[in-house]
Amino acid sequence: MYRNYLFLALLSTLLIISCKKKDGDTDPDVDTVSGTYTLTSVVSSEGLDPEEDGVFGDTELIDNISCPSRLILDETNGATFEYITITQNHYNDPTGQNPMSYSPMVCANDTYTSTYSLTDNSVTVQSGGAQPTIIFNVISKSELELIETKNFPVQQNGTIVSKQLSITKKYTN
Repeated sequence: MYRNYLFLALLSTLLIISCKKKDGDTDPDVDTVSGTYTLTSVVSSEGLDPEEDGVFGDTELIDNISCPSRLILDETNGATFEYITITQNHYNDPTGQNPMSYSPMVCANDTYTSTYSLTDNSVTVQSGGAQPTIIFNVISKSELELIETKNFPVQQNGTIVSKQLSITKKYTN
């Protein structure tokens, strides 16, 4: 009889351990993603010079932009997105005699209302007419991530060039 209890206890322990959620796993549902998410981080895949001071070292850009951005997801799958676009204009000298010039980093935002869906650990905000469909990765129940690619001026081997970079925007609830 003692062996049966011991076997049952061991089996229960193994079952609990094998079903335990792994770090990094998410199990979101509509109730867990509804809420107001605010932009808290903007990270570039390479160092940028947002202030146009010749130092290409900034990868965290949130302190260099002044446009707020929020994503509001309601419980009925409605979405309001205050979308932010970050740009840094850069120009090549047509004669090729001068290095690439660039301006300080700027941002602009646009707000649109749409709907969203949640599938496979991603939140898809449907197109708002002229706006594109946007897909956020669900990092946790309180954090969404949007990864975009865009051309920015970077420094490579002492020369300023235009390069397509990944910009990761994190939104927290």
